[in-house]
Amino acid sequence: MEMIQSNATNTPLTEAQLNLILKNLIEFLIKDSVPFYLLKSPNFQNFIYSLNPQFKIPNTNLIKESITHLYNTSLNEIRNKLLNACQFASLTTDFWTASHQKKGYMGITCSWLSENFEPIETLLNLFYVPHPHTNLTIKNLLVDEISKWDLEGKIIAITTDNGSNMVSGSRLLKESLNIERISCAAHTLQLCIKKALNCDDNIKALVLRARRLVLFFNSPKQLEALFGIQGILREDYPENLRPIHDVATRWNSTYNSWVRLMTLKKAIIILQSHMVQNSDTETKKNGRRLQKLLLAENEWELIKKLIEILRQFDTVTTTLSGRDYP
Repeated sequence: MEMIQSNATNTPLTEAQLNLILKNLIEFLIKDSVPFYLLKSPNFQNFIYSLNPQFKIPNTNLIKESITHLYNTSLNEIRNKLLNACQFASLTTDFWTASHQKKGYMGITCSWLSENFEPIETLLNLFYVPHPHTNLTIKNLLVDEISKWDLEGKIIAITTDNGSNMVSGSRLLKESLNIERISCAAHTLQLCIKKALNCDDNIKALVLRARRLVLFFNSPKQLEALFGIQGILREDYPENLRPIHDVATRWNSTYNSWVRLMTLKKAIIILQSHMVQNSDTETKKNGRRLQKLLLAENEWELIKKLIEILRQFDTVTTTLSGRDYP
């Protein structure tokens, strides 16, 4: 591709302008999780040149040095805030497994109120934790983090989920630093909902049937067919919607999945009818499979009733998960 001729001025950039462009470039790389090899792309370089030929894209080593500098600057800013603007604080911690890596990670955040009662939250650390994730491991990691940030005597409580290792690890932390554990109210509420959905055989069966129906549209071919029907029913579907999967570790995901399924009900029923009448053998076969997966009218009615109940819990969970108010 030929180099695009820039209309930008050929006046050399000032140091302030260079620093600003570099800062914006680094923020773009970090916040959008863009790989460094983009900087070596001729098309990207051509694009930058067209904006301002006076700016030369720095090499990867300089970018890494700049990121390290920004990290250290942010670290000092957080440390100063915790030292000077934080009298008492609480921690939140959680464990999760990165599915693509099969590795466990632990995140620790710190929250406190400013003099004007404004909530302030900062991420203290996010790190890989080798197995086993025992209560003693959790307690030691928390103690180390509190010490690292000079927070001894400032932390009055820690909020965790109800995992047995978290509960017992927090108990050890209380013995060590007299920090109270607060059970995450939203997580406790979700456990109640999960248990309730397992108390009735009809509801348990419905959860599985709805999940199988959603999974039918995992296939790009079937999802494309669903989009096609929505295109025909554009008054009902101003934009294409895809089914939502319920995930055990995602709060409200069953509720969200069912709400979307009810919205797509008309399109799915019409799609099934079109598929079984299609002359293509494979499409007809998939149509019969979808016919078996379709919910009966009494099942649709049950989902509708459950949605009305779960809507209240969705509102409460969302409210409890807010971060801009105490």
